[in-house]
Amino acid sequence: MAVAAPSVPLDHLDFDSPQVEGTYLERLYAMLDQCSPTIASWTPNGTAFVVYDVEALEATVLPQFFKPIKFASFARHLGSYGFRKVKCVMDNSVLYGFRHATLVRGQIHEARAVQRRQRPRRPDPTPPQTDEEILQDVIGQVNQLRADMAATKSMLKTLLELNDLE
Repeated sequence: MAVAAPSVPLDHLDFDSPQVEGTYLERLYAMLDQCSPTIASWTPNGTAFVVYDVEALEATVLPQFFKPIKFASFARHLGSYGFRKVKCVMDNSVLYGFRHATLVRGQIHEARAVQRRQRPRRPDPTPPQTDEEILQDVIGQVNQLRADMAATKSMLKTLLELNDLE
């Protein structure tokens, strides 16, 4: 849902320029600096940014700075960099706002220290074995089966002998 924000024309965005280079957060800063305030902008104190028009951001702005993505993916990606959603209300409408503990408007040098959170990697359940290790394992299992079979035969023989005594 689009919300009325300060009216600024979109002609200052260079939609014909190549996609902006740099880290994810450097591109985010560039996007917020170049984006029309009717679509998204920093809050007055510069500690968060607000998206006023999700559809316009998704259709016209995001593709200039990031691979073409949906707004939901963009928001999820921000979360992987430690951004938190903040509730923003304007003219009785709830807007999307995002805040980061260390990032502030105009201080792009701080963005270079922020790292994307990595998913914890699952350890391999068993390390790969060599052919020799596999062969030794199979030989051990065969020997155990032979011992179990001998014990079973002995037990059966004992039971048969006991049965004959009765």
